[in-house]
Amino acid sequence: MYNHGYRASLYFGRSYTCLRLLHNKSTAKMTFEGNTKEIKTSAEERMKGVFGNRLKGEPPKSSSRMLVQESRVIGGVTVPAKPIPPDNCCMSGCVQCVWLLYNDDVHEWRSKRKMAAEALKGTNIIWPVDFNPPLRLLDIANVPISLRKKKLDLEERAKKKTVFTFPKREQPPPQDDTKKEVFQETQEAQEAQEANEEDGEWDNVPTFIKTFTEFEKKKTQKQA
Repeated sequence: MYNHGYRASLYFGRSYTCLRLLHNKSTAKMTFEGNTKEIKTSAEERMKGVFGNRLKGEPPKSSSRMLVQESRVIGGVTVPAKPIPPDNCCMSGCVQCVWLLYNDDVHEWRSKRKMAAEALKGTNIIWPVDFNPPLRLLDIANVPISLRKKKLDLEERAKKKTVFTFPKREQPPPQDDTKKEVFQETQEAQEAQEANEEDGEWDNVPTFIKTFTEFEKKKTQKQA
């Protein structure tokens, strides 16, 4: 069977060598494998990771902010229920990302619990055992009996960690405004970390979601 170079020589004579070299050049082969190689999950499972659980005609499910849960009045303070992590993030950088809203819900929830815990100090009112008692903030008299041992363990662990991480201050707190802000931010970060260790709101959240949420939060603050 004649190749393209030989057939071209019959028509163009002297151009045989040039055309033969041109047609005999090896061509690069391109293969597009897409994103299906070595993917073990089904298409529905991958869709669920993007669009949430609403597949196969399932009824719509509200996100943490839209889902209305029962609040309780504790010490005269209306405390909302613990926020539920959203399952419908599209990871496209929405202006009002559901994870940013969830983060706001968590801050509001912690703030109300702190206010309620302060209101219970000096009383014999016991925080409901089925309503996520803030053990770190409550006095032992306000802690449910079944959780008092856990509170003592948390306090002992916090003391050891504080002594190791933050040795006793030998000088008074800084007077400079800038240093004061840094000191306050450090204290707030420590309190937030301790609260998260106790409550564990972000324990089951994937690391990439935490990073994405932090990035979106910083971007929003920068644009404000």
